[in-house]
Amino acid sequence: MTTIYLSNWSSHKTPGMHGPGRKWSAMAAPRSWEIGDGVLNCVAPDLSDLRDVQAGRIDLPTYRHRYEGAILRRQAAFSMLTPTHLHPGWRPREQPPAWGAVADGDTVLCACSRVARTAGACHLAWLAPCLSVAGWGVVLDGVPMPAAEGSLLWEAAFERVFCRPVDAPVPVAGEGRT
Repeated sequence: MTTIYLSNWSSHKTPGMHGPGRKWSAMAAPRSWEIGDGVLNCVAPDLSDLRDVQAGRIDLPTYRHRYEGAILRRQAAFSMLTPTHLHPGWRPREQPPAWGAVADGDTVLCACSRVARTAGACHLAWLAPCLSVAGWGVVLDGVPMPAAEGSLLWEAAFERVFCRPVDAPVPVAGEGRT
């Protein structure tokens, strides 16, 4: 199975946190040192949503709802998350290089802390099961994730994102099905 690592930039000195391959940014607004080998725009949060949650205009569950909805739409429409189709976007002001797809052992990074991911407050924690369902072996902060149950995960996520009434509260992890 093709393995992808998810972590933060600051954990690069901790063994097992980053894979042996290239380093990709999954950030909406990476600083120059956070670009690494390129930006994976297809898994980065929308910049306006990020700014809204940072400014308190939307809450974290709404931010997560919007992020997961975008990921589900991209996967459904383009199979963008599968190991052979996950490609970086171009770096600003550069010609598109021949990077190829994200490969076995590559790492996808953001600036959130491990504490934030553990608390479910980081988009990489939300992305990890989606990548697992799409066929990746996922290592999140140095810990291999169990293989996701594809149909149940997608069904639950689809239901949470697309099938709730507009004014209904956004469910949080652990709530809902029994």
